[in-house]
Amino acid sequence: MQALDYRIPREDHRVETLVWRICRWQLNVSFALVAAVLSVASLFVVLQGANDEPYMGYRRYDAIMQVGVGTTLIVLWGLCAIAVVVLVGKRKLSPAWIAFLVWAVICLFYLSYSPLGYFEDIEKHVIPAAAGGG
Repeated sequence: MQALDYRIPREDHRVETLVWRICRWQLNVSFALVAAVLSVASLFVVLQGANDEPYMGYRRYDAIMQVGVGTTLIVLWGLCAIAVVVLVGKRKLSPAWIAFLVWAVICLFYLSYSPLGYFEDIEKHVIPAAAGGG
């Protein structure tokens, strides 16, 4: 029978080797780029939805953009906000990134109108017309 090894990792040098090291400024730049890309994509979806409203008929492109892409952006903003909170808590990002959460909430607020507004217009204009009610 083999004896158990009770050494702590510091005594055994390094148990795991880091696959990829990232320094603090690279992490800041990465999150800034992600925030910029999400902001531009969100602006595109929100402006397109505002220009196309009210939706008087079903078009697959509108459904994909407003529901599919809009919902995907909402999820990505939420995940990015969670990552910022965790990384600020672990002191990998500076506390100034908490201000990013305000921007994320603003974007989430406006993005929420994309799928909800689309469904509301479809329920109001397309479904009653298809049923022959108006």
